[in-house]
Amino acid sequence: MQQVARDYADRLRVVKIDVDRFIFPDRAMREAFRVGSLPLVALFRDGKEVFRINGLAGGGEARLRERLDTIPTADHRP
Repeated sequence: MQQVARDYADRLRVVKIDVDRFIFPDRAMREAFRVGSLPLVALFRDGKEVFRINGLAGGGEARLRERLDTIPTADHRP
């Protein structure tokens, strides 16, 4: 994820959350974020989830990069 964050720094902000501290102890948070497997990668635009991958095995990183390539850079965002 660190390399993905660097590669797409002009398009998004990557935030890492310590799920053991903030998500798993809080049932409401687990339910709100529907944490299935880790890593959980969720993309949000204007506060709404628009894409999600649970785990990056089995081509998950390639799918994530395909989706990120559709996000306009900061220079081209309306």
